[in-house]
Amino acid sequence: MAQRDYAKISITAIGVAFARARFTCMPFVEEIFEKARKYADKMPFYTRLPKRITRAGNGIARVAGFGSGLEARYLSTNLFLESLDDSWTIVEIASGISPRSLEWSDKRPGVQYIETDLPGMLATKQRIFNEIVAEKGMTESPNHHFMELNALDPEAWNRLGQAYFVSRAANVVVINEGLLSYFSRDEKVRLRDSIAGFFRNFAAEGASEGAWVSPDFANLVKRRNSQPSKWARKRAEARVGRLYDRFNNLEEVVALLEAGGFRCEFLPNDVLKDRMTCISYLKLKPDQIERELHQHQALVAKLA
Repeated sequence: MAQRDYAKISITAIGVAFARARFTCMPFVEEIFEKARKYADKMPFYTRLPKRITRAGNGIARVAGFGSGLEARYLSTNLFLESLDDSWTIVEIASGISPRSLEWSDKRPGVQYIETDLPGMLATKQRIFNEIVAEKGMTESPNHHFMELNALDPEAWNRLGQAYFVSRAANVVVINEGLLSYFSRDEKVRLRDSIAGFFRNFAAEGASEGAWVSPDFANLVKRRNSQPSKWARKRAEARVGRLYDRFNNLEEVVALLEAGGFRCEFLPNDVLKDRMTCISYLKLKPDQIERELHQHQALVAKLA
């Protein structure tokens, strides 16, 4: 499939930025969304609605689940990253306009952070990143980098390795968030094998084989079988020109990763309850929080 077809997935980054800005107090989300509105070629109609209108839907279960799920998956990924020392290099694939690199550059400037995406989205993110850093008077981290990467292209991973990891001195963690649902099962296998090959060829020898961390392996069967979810999924699939492919259970996830030479661990999310800024916005109840945290557990995959 041509790269331009994959670029359609980037459209979803605008919707994610909108939801995070409207329903959470996550770092930098307001600034990112306002700049996305300025630079994006197309904006979904709902992103033009004023806050008083969008906030009126806070009590609706689907709105609450979508908004809280976006924060849960972000925090679940961060939970693992926070456990790492500065010897680790973070490679984020399909980073879109996530606030994570801004947060890391601000809080952990000593960490090497390589942000990757397809060319169009990466250029937009780089522009947004640079403007926010300048406007807030932040010190731009010399350890933050941007690099074009088609995550399904093994040669692109090799170029990444040659650019930053040829000495094999770095512990490497690869992260992605919100990407895998848009890949077919065969494409998931290609991504798995590309990351495994990257670790074998470029991660630090004798120290760590690398870690692949993602909340995209979530088990969302019940949600996607509801009628509103089916309707929303069809609209999203039409917009990006892709069919969703999600795992039916965690056993499927483990089987696919183990077949590629990985061992798996799902991170417990209970400690994140007090960090969910969306609770007051979305009027969430304790059982809703627990459900979202369970459904968006990050998976850590390391080579066996």
